[in-house]
Amino acid sequence: MKTISIAMATYNGARFITEQLESFVHQTVLPNELVVTDDNSTDNTLEIVAAFAAKAPFSVRYQKNEKQLGFRANFMKAATLCSGDLISFSDQDDVWLPTKLETCVAAFENEKVLLVYHDVIVVNEFLKPMNVRDNQAAPKQINHRHTIDPWRLSMGFTQTFRRVLLSFNEQWNRSVDFRDVTSQEAHDQWFFFLASCLGILVYINEPLALYRQHRNNTYGWNNSLIFQQAWNRFTSGDTKDIAAREISARQRALSLEKSQDKVADDFKINTTKAALGYRKLEMNYRKRRLIYESDAIYSRLRQIMSMIISGGYKPKNQWGAGKRALIRDIIRGIIFPMQIPF
Repeated sequence: MKTISIAMATYNGARFITEQLESFVHQTVLPNELVVTDDNSTDNTLEIVAAFAAKAPFSVRYQKNEKQLGFRANFMKAATLCSGDLISFSDQDDVWLPTKLETCVAAFENEKVLLVYHDVIVVNEFLKPMNVRDNQAAPKQINHRHTIDPWRLSMGFTQTFRRVLLSFNEQWNRSVDFRDVTSQEAHDQWFFFLASCLGILVYINEPLALYRQHRNNTYGWNNSLIFQQAWNRFTSGDTKDIAAREISARQRALSLEKSQDKVADDFKINTTKAALGYRKLEMNYRKRRLIYESDAIYSRLRQIMSMIISGGYKPKNQWGAGKRALIRDIIRGIIFPMQIPF
């Protein structure tokens, strides 16, 4: 049977962490270990973890970072310290439903499955249901490599992934978050990216955790904000979003290229193909950026035509920009150029 590690990154989580820790004990399939990396909490988070470790029915290892790393690096560190065949991320303030690990682990019977994630129930700080978060659902239950929008991601605490993905971690420092180019990719972005372009990714359309919303969430649930962001991207002529994805695609390609000689033989072909895919994405986003940055209308038309001919506007699950991007590029790049208010 495959061994399971839980990777938990903590910071001032004393208010809710006990409920999360207790939910691990009530799993129908227990983890083999819990690894906690604390980012210099100023409350008694680590004391609570230590008390739990003394009575837990599985190994608990915990440590305090010498210096504050931030949530991205802290989660990556926790994952690196895990020894299990499978690794499940955990936040400090949610609650896992009893069958979470059992359900996720079962999907890894297929050796080509690299990552599994699931739906959640959104609850308030008192664990009262608010909504069901389904806006990150994958197109299908079983998703083969290169069949998912390359910019899709899922929440980290819903992810369980195969240990082999840790072999790419040396390259994580060169990654760029396409939503914030000043930062590396978050742990959930990074492992979702790797799994979706190297193997099979499984989505479980069943809520397996309670996603707690409170005022101290690093990231929270907000459908109206998600809609507003999507609308702003569609109507804006600003190239920041496009340029960010161009940069992120370049860095993802580079990370894969740098890893080709270090991954297992059965990964080499898929790693090479994925790197080529991201190089093509980089080129297409460069073309889209030039649509908005070129002064001459002819140059803008030429870039759009080049995108059309090369399949750059294919559906997102075929690694294209999609029809909405074509409409946006025509409206904001040709009909109403970005210099003119829309």
